[in-house]
Amino acid sequence: MFKPQPVLKKYYEGLDEGKIYGTKCNDCGRVNWPPYPICQNGECTSNDLEWTELSGDVTVEHLRKVQPMFLPGAWRHYRPFLQGRCVTSEGTQFNTLVQGVSNKEYDELFPKLPLRGKLNITNFSDTIKTVTVVLAED
Repeated sequence: MFKPQPVLKKYYEGLDEGKIYGTKCNDCGRVNWPPYPICQNGECTSNDLEWTELSGDVTVEHLRKVQPMFLPGAWRHYRPFLQGRCVTSEGTQFNTLVQGVSNKEYDELFPKLPLRGKLNITNFSDTIKTVTVVLAED
């Protein structure tokens, strides 16, 4: 029988504690992040999941310059940033903001891809946290 889990509650409590949680499928082993109530492996879709803390290590596979429409408003908290396609060391692909780098640095960074990065818990507002990526120091 399916047992719903309070996915958002556990996830955001983890961010408040400085931890980034995903769900690990007990059937196929896939780590899902952000967490989902069922496995995101299209050949599995099991609901037999357990919480797992992510290592925080990522590979930045691709970068895109940020369009000017994303610079004002709520996005100002994240500047400077580029958009990135990343993969966690656990194997989950995702798109996010790569903080601390700007459109001016794009031409220098792009030929060096892939780059190492770390997941970064960021305050989106006074009450909401979100996860971005910062490039690792080499």
